Amino acid sequence: MVGVLIQVRLESKRLPQKAKLFLNGLSVVERVILNAKEIKGVNKIAIATVDNELNVDYFSNIAEKNNIEIFYGKNDDIIKRFIDAANFFQLEHVVRVTGDCPLVSYEASSRLIDAHLKHNCDYTHIDGKYINGVNSEVYSLAGLTRMYESTDTSLSEYMSIYFRNNSKLFKNFGLKLSADYYNPVYRVTIDEQKDFEMLNLFFKNVGRRPVSFFEWYNFFQKNKDLARINREIIEKWDNEKGFDSKLAKKIELLSKIN
Repeated sequence: MVGVLIQVRLESKRLPQKAKLFLNGLSVVERVILNAKEIKGVNKIAIATVDNELNVDYFSNIAEKNNIEIFYGKNDDIIKRFIDAANFFQLEHVVRVTGDCPLVSYEASSRLIDAHLKHNCDYTHIDGKYINGVNSEVYSLAGLTRMYESTDTSLSEYMSIYFRNNSKLFKNFGLKLSADYYNPVYRVTIDEQKDFEMLNLFFKNVGRRPVSFFEWYNFFQKNKDLARINREIIEKWDNEKGFDSKLAKKIELLSKIN
């Protein structure tokens, strides 16, 4: 079985409780759910959040309202949370979608699942430097379990890097998409206030429905001034001094252990 796990919590530091922000009457996480429901080849959709009062109270209502499942797990280790959720829902493969990406591409996600199963992979992702916010990733439960048992996963917020940096130990596959998915002009995740402001302008005319990749893409192609609102935001791994070396030290443990 294949399931979508929406990774989300309310303790965001850069934009507090961003999952609860409203985009034309629907919270950010509900926009994510609408697109997740359009992914083909999926048996189950669930929120995977942190087991504390703040998250339980809010996301339990969201899950019930949107007729999806929910799982509460560890705060500090996302790989462990995903393993526990996959076992709980009896999933062999999980699609990781983050709760700050209301325009996650269900078209790309569907293709990733097909490629993942066809090639019998541990980890399948969009190849190259894609637009931040359109992406999802597919993991096998077997691969996640082996990763967890092999190394220190305390930085598994960046779980994809654990797999990418150990491609000799895991069967990875990068799916190449059309050139539009790699347009460096756009950023459609919500990490900071300017991200929210830009996407709020797009969603002001979008009701309760999923949004295809080319609907939002064509909108911003015609309204390029709006896309400039969040263009200067720098990713954490580009901005935090010493972050790359800090993460590398964690990941290198895997090759030593194996």
